[in-house]
Amino acid sequence: MTSTLILDMGGGSLKVGFSSDANPKIIDNSIFKSKTLGGRTFVGNEIEHCNNLSSLFCIMPFKKGYINNWEVQCQILDTTLKSLVKTNSQNALSDYNVLVTEPYFNFASN
Repeated sequence: MTSTLILDMGGGSLKVGFSSDANPKIIDNSIFKSKTLGGRTFVGNEIEHCNNLSSLFCIMPFKKGYINNWEVQCQILDTTLKSLVKTNSQNALSDYNVLVTEPYFNFASN
């Protein structure tokens, strides 16, 4: 049986997991860049590996509840989903069914 990957993209965090999981993983829905570490980029929960949080600035894909920066959102999703699939099995991401939530009254362009 194919497992289903469930993804809830919120403005501040992603909730992602498999249908068989008891609880989803909560991931920061943002990218952080360091001003002092040579411009190093931390995507999502990679921020946990940063020792100097005072030199960071944050880039978020959402504004007022809607995605306005798809490039940033795609980078976050790519990093998060590859990490999740890699740690849970040897299957490729294309082997899973995916369920994505969206807000009520979402614009057709999103």
